[in-house]
Amino acid sequence: MKNAVIIFAITLVCAGLSLLSVTPRVTPWAPNLASGSIEEIRAPELARQLAHPLTSVEPALRWRLLMPVVGHGLGLSLPVYFCLPYIGILALLYVVCGYARQISGEWLSASVATLMVATSAAFYVATGWVGQMDPFYILALVVFTFTTSPFAAGFACAVGPWIDERFLIVLPVFVLVRRARGGSWRSLAMETAPALAYILIRLATMVFAHGGGPIADQVHSQLAQLAHYAFNIPAGWWHGFRAGWLVIGAGVLVTARSLRGLERAALFFGLITSVALITFLAWDVSRSIVMLIPFLVLGVLPWPGITLLVRRWALLSLALLNLLCPAANVVSDATIYLHSFLT
Repeated sequence: MKNAVIIFAITLVCAGLSLLSVTPRVTPWAPNLASGSIEEIRAPELARQLAHPLTSVEPALRWRLLMPVVGHGLGLSLPVYFCLPYIGILALLYVVCGYARQISGEWLSASVATLMVATSAAFYVATGWVGQMDPFYILALVVFTFTTSPFAAGFACAVGPWIDERFLIVLPVFVLVRRARGGSWRSLAMETAPALAYILIRLATMVFAHGGGPIADQVHSQLAQLAHYAFNIPAGWWHGFRAGWLVIGAGVLVTARSLRGLERAALFFGLITSVALITFLAWDVSRSIVMLIPFLVLGVLPWPGITLLVRRWALLSLALLNLLCPAANVVSDATIYLHSFLT
């Protein structure tokens, strides 16, 4: 109970520091459905989906059914529904802090991991983009990666894809992370079966109902647009985590050291493939790259050859740097810098 209170306090402090550093440009409780701004551009479609979850909406939202179904079933008003990402990001910070404390054994490491997530694009999208439910699929990824319960891992795979397909793109990478943490291939196969079921349902729907049109149309559209935003991809990656990339790199290396042979090669291949695929499929580059957040938790573990004192100072310095570094949302060829109300 005491630890839960401490974790909750760290969550609130990190969220508060992030909001002081970068203030959301829009508010979910007073959505402007006719705004047309990047942060509110999908609000009208999301409103229609909440009212009628199975209605025809743009392809990117068509299969993200869990949140509108839940919202519709609970009879949530539109402003309340649009506030759900605030709840989701607090839940994500809480779970990240709890798992980081559990695997590192240190409150400092847990606090830094939490602050790194709070100063990533995941936080800025959740608090500044109307109706984007990203924290919930990232939460499912974090739970899948670190839980010791096969049931919880299976549940994460059951709900994650129905929140956002990005869950599936990076899932093979975190299957290998779970393997590095001692998971057997047999248990991993059982845990990921619900995600496979989702894939089969989509394939069956595509073949028997819609044909290959929607996917072909999306690929063609992405190819047509890639030339317009390819130059902005490095900036998008950077603004996803900024100084947090060093912690992510440490997390990848910690995982790789626990794997051998083909499994280690598969980790790096899967990581490169996932990043390339999500960058191609999604124009909102900084928003999409945060699917790597579980590596932030792994990155606060002890680093080989680095003393405890040096590691702690390095983590604190990186956390402070993330609070001070300019932040932006990168969407296609646009870079929208975010500012604090203090400035």
